[in-house]
Amino acid sequence: MSPAQYRSSLPFLAASLAAILALAACSSRDARTVAQAHLDTLASSRLGTTDTANPFKSTGHTYGPPTGKIRVANLLEINGQPSGPVDLYDVPHPDSTATPIIKHLAYGQISDYVSPRSGAAGSRSNLYLFQADQKTGTQPWGTNIDQSGFEPTDQLTVALSPTMSNQIGGVYVDEGGKRLNDMVSSGETATQGSGGLLVVSAANSMIDTLPQQYIMVDGACPTPKFVGSAMLFPIAPGSHTIGLVTSPHGRTLQSCAGHAPTSTLTENVAAGQRYAVLMYGMPSDGQKIVAAPIAGH
Repeated sequence: MSPAQYRSSLPFLAASLAAILALAACSSRDARTVAQAHLDTLASSRLGTTDTANPFKSTGHTYGPPTGKIRVANLLEINGQPSGPVDLYDVPHPDSTATPIIKHLAYGQISDYVSPRSGAAGSRSNLYLFQADQKTGTQPWGTNIDQSGFEPTDQLTVALSPTMSNQIGGVYVDEGGKRLNDMVSSGETATQGSGGLLVVSAANSMIDTLPQQYIMVDGACPTPKFVGSAMLFPIAPGSHTIGLVTSPHGRTLQSCAGHAPTSTLTENVAAGQRYAVLMYGMPSDGQKIVAAPIAGH
């Protein structure tokens, strides 16, 4: 959209990396199409491939050091239903002695950061997804959640998400290391200023028929700034109510006024702090948001 078009727009755009529209009275452009080009996904073709990043079994193996700083959001739905709790291991074939590095992660929750062990010194690490209290399973269970594996400097949030093929998708919030390129990093810093920053992603963006989704802050839909694949909302320090507003698929809201959010949360924003905000869920079970501070920011 040209600068002139932005000036003629209503004073907000609604949010989405991949599944939401840019709110503008003068434009009907579908932000899903625009943002989809920027979305990192775990394609269904990844499932069942050989994991070259960490190809060892747990029995009798000498592990490498903890590698990466990773957390996982369980926003996965299979066959249109929430996945239920999951366990994640840092080995692909956990034996009776192995314990999950992330245990009983409920649907709608974001884990703490963990540092999975690499397969050997100098190799990358990975995380492997299983139903809670299970150490075996058919695809998609047992899948590695990242194709290339994690390097020591990586810091990211991986949102497990549904796809149209009922496989496991992934939406990534890159927070540090080589994956966070200079353009995005400098853009986040410039947008944030001295306050806080919401980094918003749609974990349900691979569902084509999803209703449009808009981020609401304290009852209004502010204008986001897109930097690379990131959608950013600068926010003043203090307590804020963050909500999710929806409209039927293909219908752009001209205003958030009078629209009740489907989900809200309260976040006490600190100066200089960034927050990962993830939109998730289906109309059948409710579209929601979840948020967590980004470590080191």
